[in-house]
Amino acid sequence: MQHQYAICVGERGAPLLATKGISICTGWYGWDSKNGICFLCHFDHPWSANSLPNILANLRSYAPKDHKFKSVLVGGKTWWWSRRTRRKIKQFLAQQSELNIVVRDGPFDPFCKDRDLLVSSKTGHLRVTEKLTGRGAPEGLFWFFGPMRRVEINA
Repeated sequence: MQHQYAICVGERGAPLLATKGISICTGWYGWDSKNGICFLCHFDHPWSANSLPNILANLRSYAPKDHKFKSVLVGGKTWWWSRRTRRKIKQFLAQQSELNIVVRDGPFDPFCKDRDLLVSSKTGHLRVTEKLTGRGAPEGLFWFFGPMRRVEINA
C-alpha cells in the first residue's frame, strides 16, 4: 500500500489495514472508536502530503457528526525528509475544520530496515513487523509523482 491509503468502516470492514516498506516514508493511522472508522496512509515523500485534502474529504464522507479521531504519525528517518513530511501533514490538519482529529507523533524508525505496519480496524492498535508479503507499491508508471490512491478494502 505504498503511496496509497485505506479507510475501513465498522463491522463490514477488514480486520486489519496494512502497508509495506515504511523506511524513509511516513505512516499515518487513526481511528474513531465510537463509530468504528479506521484509516492508514503511506506517504512516500513530503509532496505526497499534497493528497491530504482528498484523503480528508474521503474520511469525512464516512464520519458522522459525533466523530472524534485519534491518529499517530509513525516511521521515517530523522535524517531524511520524514520530519518535513510530518510537518506538512500537521499543517494540513491544522488548516482544516471538517474533521475532529487529534494527531500525535509516534516514533521515528532509527534502523535502515523496511518496516511493515498492521493496524487493527477494531482497536486502532499498531503492530510493526517485517513479515508481510506481496507488492507494496501501486501498479503503473510514475505512480510516485501522482496523487495518492485509495485502496478499496474487501473484507
